[in-house]
Amino acid sequence: MELFSKQAPTTILAGAGLSAAAPTCLPGWWALNDAVLQALGDALERVTRRSGFSEGFRSAITQRRDGTPFLKPDLQAQLIEDEIGEAYFRALAHVDSTVVNPAHELLAELARQGRVGAIITTNFDGTIESALDSLGVAYRLYSSPADFEGLTEDLSHLAVVKVHGSSTQPSRFVSFFRLSAAPSSLMPAVAGHAGAPE
Repeated sequence: MELFSKQAPTTILAGAGLSAAAPTCLPGWWALNDAVLQALGDALERVTRRSGFSEGFRSAITQRRDGTPFLKPDLQAQLIEDEIGEAYFRALAHVDSTVVNPAHELLAELARQGRVGAIITTNFDGTIESALDSLGVAYRLYSSPADFEGLTEDLSHLAVVKVHGSSTQPSRFVSFFRLSAAPSSLMPAVAGHAGAPE
């Protein structure tokens, strides 16, 4: 079977690496969470007026996080969200770009040719949508558990599934640990998009 066939459009799974390449240059999840720790440590140092506190704080947290199988950036982000709520997601919404890179352009071109039936991404930035818009590719964005329910309703369009939400709607961000709220029909529905006839 030919890869990227029009007869059986491909489902693309895109992670943070897609938007990390130049000229987009968005940080990955690890780098983003390290920057959050740095900012938090700097703020604590200013408040406590203890010189060097920031470096010691960040070092202690990252050593514990990186040395414990369950204390990864996803859990770190979840703990921050639990403490400050939606303000965390509003801050994350600013980590965005409309500057696309060659990988975004390739996805958009394959979609324009009808060779992609769905794009599933963990990214919340808007670069995939920018690339699709630049080529006039029609798509439907699914970026919340409520949206995911509609995946099976219409298989005639390109589905862009943002499992963590979209920067354009920070109130609808879905954290890794809350993805269990997504319907169990999410994957079969997306698979249906990939196999939809032309």
